[in-house]
Amino acid sequence: MTVRPRRDAPRALRFPFMSRNKVIGSRLHQRAIGASVAVYWCMSIETETAQRYRVRAEELRTIASDDHNHVTHDALTKIAADYERMANTLDAIDRTNQILHRHRA
Repeated sequence: MTVRPRRDAPRALRFPFMSRNKVIGSRLHQRAIGASVAVYWCMSIETETAQRYRVRAEELRTIASDDHNHVTHDALTKIAADYERMANTLDAIDRTNQILHRHRA
């Protein structure tokens, strides 16, 4: 007999080590949603995502610095560089959106 989780129980996402993946349905998650709505007016989604990507890149560099396997170290370093590249792209998109918004107004 298999045990099924309750319908109202919060469900965990696949990647619990990533900061964005929290337990859905919890009060903490609802508070976080409210906080992100409040932050949205101050910071664009691109800037927020870019910051999150930079944090992940730094986490990967830290993990890579502790890893003695050269293949894993190189792979983690390349992934961290990709995160940095994506963050820089999002920053450029945000700057472009700000310019376009000023010209529309």
